[in-house]
Amino acid sequence: MAARQNHAIGRSPRDPAAGPAWSRTAAVGDLGLLERMLMTTDGTVTTLLEQIVGESITTSRLDHRAGLVDPGAAAALPYPTDNLLTRTTQLVGTETGTVYVWATSVFCPGALPARVRTGLLTLGEPIGKLLRQNRVESFREILSIDLVDEHGQRRPRRRYVICIGGSPILHIEETFTVECFSERAVETAQAN
Repeated sequence: MAARQNHAIGRSPRDPAAGPAWSRTAAVGDLGLLERMLMTTDGTVTTLLEQIVGESITTSRLDHRAGLVDPGAAAALPYPTDNLLTRTTQLVGTETGTVYVWATSVFCPGALPARVRTGLLTLGEPIGKLLRQNRVESFREILSIDLVDEHGQRRPRRRYVICIGGSPILHIEETFTVECFSERAVETAQAN
């Protein structure tokens, strides 16, 4: 699949002189320690979240749809929107069923390694776990971090792309629930 030139994000992910766009946002300074760790990691958030909340994480409420792709997500990927799928899911605790993260991913199935593509379309595994299990080298470029105010609750949200082979392949938006930063999560993190 041929990738088109992408000018929408304003810079190349390989341009170290540009620096991380999220570091200049006021939202980072408003976050607590656990929130900053989850929001700014360029690694797999699922593994970090498992350590913070003290239980294994899986996905639930998995849904895939073609068409109607978020314009911002489509602009961050170098593929025609007709080739993109949207995957919505929740990251939940396997023991408690607690929802920790709402996630929306936009990707071009044809651009993914075959085993990762199959896993994304059929399994309920978090994306980071699939990449690790299939030994896919990747990096994350955080595009934005902000705080969403929903019904008087502050919910940290981040958007990023996962690059494989130097090209952005997946656009992900994660909104973290207050349960990530609950008293139980803080106690678990302090105990470890």
